[in-house]
Amino acid sequence: MSETTVLLDSWPVLEWLKGRRPAVELFRKLIESALVGDVAFHMSRMNCGEVLYSIRKDFPADRVDAAAAAFCEIPIQFHSIDDALVEEAAALKAVNTISYADAFAAALAFRMDIPVVTGDREFLSLRGNGLHLLWVGE
Repeated sequence: MSETTVLLDSWPVLEWLKGRRPAVELFRKLIESALVGDVAFHMSRMNCGEVLYSIRKDFPADRVDAAAAAFCEIPIQFHSIDDALVEEAAALKAVNTISYADAFAAALAFRMDIPVVTGDREFLSLRGNGLHLLWVGE
């Protein structure tokens, strides 16, 4: 079986950490596949930062460390932000109703020609531009 390569948005990670359905079950299956080498996760450093600040902002103080540790245990290859990616994300943000962090996820997915794992409805508008989604939301 060949490896499936996908780009992680922060949305499924945060939904999984919060135990929200249906993402918790669907994303857990993807993590299990990643742990045995069937799925390769990629994520921009911008979206990594979004996960980390959201954990600090949204989780009770007694769960912050455990949530951050769980995130760090997911096998993810992180991609630093370069000048070209900033320009690509800015161009997407300028003409789409998506958050700035989502624009980085989409730009990196376009660059790598891989689907975005998400359940964030903001990404739906980008399907018409050729963005592929692996949907883990409702």
